[in-house]
Amino acid sequence: MRAVVRVRSDLASFHMAGPIVDVLHIEQLSCVGLPCPSPPAPVILTIVPDAKAGSVPTYDATLANVQRPPAAGVTPAFQCETGSSTPTAPGMRKCFIKGVVPGVYEADVTAPGAQPQHVRVEVPAQEIMPYECCAAGYEPQALWVYLSGSK
Repeated sequence: MRAVVRVRSDLASFHMAGPIVDVLHIEQLSCVGLPCPSPPAPVILTIVPDAKAGSVPTYDATLANVQRPPAAGVTPAFQCETGSSTPTAPGMRKCFIKGVVPGVYEADVTAPGAQPQHVRVEVPAQEIMPYECCAAGYEPQALWVYLSGSK
C-alpha cells in the first residue's frame, strides 16, 4: 500500500500512541515479485491433560492415522512441539496438521498412558480478496484436545 496522509497535530487521542492522520490518497501496489511466507497450518491442536478425568503427561503426545484432503500438498503431514505460553500449563503440546487447502482434516491424538482421541476438523475455504497478495485460501482452525488416563 502507498498512502498520502496529513498529520493532524491539532487532535488528541486516548490511545496515546502514534500520530493521528487524515488519509488523502491510498493505492494498492503490485504484488508481482513479492515474497510470500509459508501459509499457516490449517489445523492447530493444543493437547493438554484433562484435569477432571485424571491427568496424564502430554509431553509425548503425537498424531496417528492423519487424514488430509487429497491436495494438501505439504510434507510432513504434521508436526508436534512441546511448549507452554504460560507457566501454569507446563504440559501443553501443540500439533500442527499441515496442508494448503480447505477440507476435512482428521487424526488420532495419542500419548503414553492416555486414551486416544479422534479429532475431525473441517477447514472452511476463505475467499482471497483482490488486495491480499499472500492470503491463504482457507481459514485456519484451532482446537483444544483434553487427554485423560487409560481405563
